Order: sequence, then structure tokens, then C-alpha cells
Amino acid sequence: MHPSGRVSPWLWSAVVFLILIGVFAVTRRTVHLVPILINGYSPPATSSNPTVAQFQALDDIFARYPRLTLVHIVPALFFLLLAPLQFSRTFRDGHVQWHRRTGRILLLCGVVVGTTALVMSFGMPAIGGVNQAAATTLFALFFLFALDRAWRHIRRREVALHREWMIRAFSMV
Repeated sequence: MHPSGRVSPWLWSAVVFLILIGVFAVTRRTVHLVPILINGYSPPATSSNPTVAQFQALDDIFARYPRLTLVHIVPALFFLLLAPLQFSRTFRDGHVQWHRRTGRILLLCGVVVGTTALVMSFGMPAIGGVNQAAATTLFALFFLFALDRAWRHIRRREVALHREWMIRAFSMV
């Protein structure tokens, strides 16, 4: 952070780049899952190429739980797209009511994302085994904790603390 309180353009560029990766991932997964949700699931033939087979196995896990996966990733997409505007001081100061309404939407989306992450950790096969399940559980719990702290601080009008906890929550997505 610069002494003026402005965030570096490099940081914003990195955030936008990471958001684009998230948007791509959600779009790809959604395009893959919506037809499965509509038509039902039939496992694809296994590829002889080990790299392709690895990606097919990953897709297969999510394809077996299309509703849960979509309930997790669609609110995450909204969170990814709306949250950066919340951090823009210029936008926030010029549109206070919009900031408050969007904050409520973000809180709701965040609670859905964090809760479904916990459900996925225990209710779906862990792609990376026990270590991945433990990490997902830990991050989901911290994400929900950060959202709770942010909400509690803004209810007390502790804006600086609210902002710090929202930054923590956003960094978990």
C-alpha cells in the first residue's frame, strides 16, 4: 500500500488476472455440468493418454455431483465478480447504497460457497486424498470465520476492521 492509501496497479492487475482464471474455471465446469444435470450422467470412455485420463477423472468426480458443484461454483462466480468493486474506494464512496446491497449479496454468496465447500470436503471423494480434504475444510472454515468477523465488525460500524476481514475472506476464494 502506498502512503496515499492507493493500491498499486500491479496488485489490481494480479487480482483481475486471478479473477479471469476463476471465471474461466467456473464457465468450463458449468458448460460441462449443465447438460449432465439435464440429461443425466454417463461416464465417458477412459482415454489411453494418461494426461487426458487424469483430467477425465477430475471431471468425473464433479459430474457425479452436478447440483452440489453448481451450487458451489455459481455463487463463487458472483463473489469473484462483485467483490473487487467493493474494494474500490472511488466506486465505494460514490455508490454507498450499492456497496451495502452488494455486500449483503456477497455475504449470502460467501456463506453458500463456504458451506458447500465443507459439504464437498466430506461428501465427495477427495481429489487429492486426505490432505486435500483437510486443506479444503480448513480454508472453508477460515473463509466462513472471516465473513462472520467482517459482518460483525460492520454491524458495529468498525469499518477498518470490516475491510481487513473482507480482504481475508476474498483472498480465500
